[in-house]
Parts: sequence; structure tokens; C-alpha cells
Amino acid sequence: AADGSFELRGLPPGDHTVRFVAQGHARLQQRVRVPKNDRRLELGAVTLAPALQLQGRVHRGDRGIAGVSVTVLGRQAQAVVTSGPNGSFLVGDLPAGRYEVNAVLPGFISKHSVEVPATGQAPLVDIPLQSGRTVRGVVVGSSDQPLAGAVVSVRGGLTGAVTTGEDGTFALDLPPVAANLRGAELTVAWEIGRAHV
Repeated sequence: AADGSFELRGLPPGDHTVRFVAQGHARLQQRVRVPKNDRRLELGAVTLAPALQLQGRVHRGDRGIAGVSVTVLGRQAQAVVTSGPNGSFLVGDLPAGRYEVNAVLPGFISKHSVEVPATGQAPLVDIPLQSGRTVRGVVVGSSDQPLAGAVVSVRGGLTGAVTTGEDGTFALDLPPVAANLRGAELTVAWEIGRAHV
């Protein structure tokens, strides 16, 4: 409603998580217990704090790693984002507090704890991934011209997908557990072609 009031109907008795999301404000989640009788449950005033940002970068050496799932877990809020082309990620609607930041890519996992202050800026979360093996190549079309924008991945989900550059080149990072990978099939989107390592 215009005055900020709300009513949830039809919830069965038991424990529930209520999430509050409003543009420009920090997301909030609250555990509530709906009684077994028909009594009305009053949550009272719910205050949403100003939205705060948490940002970071997933990398291997100097190179950012795209496509990494980054989970941000806190007492009052949680979020899941995916790292962008240069490995960076941003969560923009968090309340102040301590968060566990987990970066997950098949074969990799990295956990960090970070404080998002009520004032000022949270430190950049630096997430290095262990070195494994890098597969490099060039995707070309039937006329041997380089194909930009092709999506290359390892069948079986050993690592995230990468996109070829303007010159058709790609570099695919494999986790340490796959450092001795032999005979795995690389799949290129749109059935452009396949390569083997």
C-alpha cells in the first residue's frame, strides 16, 4: 500500500522466510513463525536500510575469470551473482554486516569473509583461483575465417564457458583436478566445430 503496509494471506502454519526488496534500499529477510490458530501475526515496523555495495574480482594471475558463481551470505541478506567478462562482480543492495563470499567453479571453491560497513565502502573482495591448466585455441569457420563470439566449454562441466575474441581465440582455465586432462571434448556453441586436448 502507499503507506508501506502489507498483508500476506494463505500462509500455512510453520516457519517461513519473508524477503523485503525495494529499489534504493538494502534487501532484508526475516524468519517468521505462523501460529496454528487463526491469530493474526503482526511483524511491526520493518526498516530497510540504505543499499550498500559489495564488489570484487575473480581471477587467475592477472586474468579475470568470467562465469564464476559468487554467493554472498549474511544474517539478513543473501545474493548469488555471476562474474563478468573481466572477472568482476557486484552486489548492490546489501545491509551493513559481515558476509561470507563463496566463489564456485567446477573444481574450484574459494571462501572469504568480509565486513560491509554502514558508512564508507567495503573492501574489494579479491578471489584468486588456484592454477590448473589453460587450454588455448582458435575457433574458425568453414572458410578458415576466425569466429568471434563463439562459446567454448568442456563437456562434463569441468569449467565454465568462455567466449572467443575478435580473432577467434579463447583461453579456457581448467581446475587443478583436471591438470592431467586427456581426450576431453571441447564443445563450441552453434555446432561451429569441436576440438580435442
